[in-house]
Amino acid sequence: MKYIISENRLNEIMTEYLNGWAESRTVYRNDPFIVIEEPNHEVEDWDVIMEYDITDGRLYVSKRITKLLIDLFGKNEIDVRVFVADWFGKKFNVDVEFVE
Repeated sequence: MKYIISENRLNEIMTEYLNGWAESRTVYRNDPFIVIEEPNHEVEDWDVIMEYDITDGRLYVSKRITKLLIDLFGKNEIDVRVFVADWFGKKFNVDVEFVE
């Protein structure tokens, strides 16, 4: 059975997914950065998933979360990066200038 999902609805689903995802991670502000990370139980260390630098507006997004979103939602890498930048900017009330 095929379902047709509008672009707006898909964006809502992606936003809900990322909001829930962020709630289950460690988020902290360490001027001039906002960092989202999760523990890596294999090496007993923390993995940075996203890191925003307020000084230049750069948002680092790990390849792992980018690939996960591409696989889950069928978007290409550029669309995922644009979406994540927009989501991050709204969630943390910052201006994302570019994604790395």
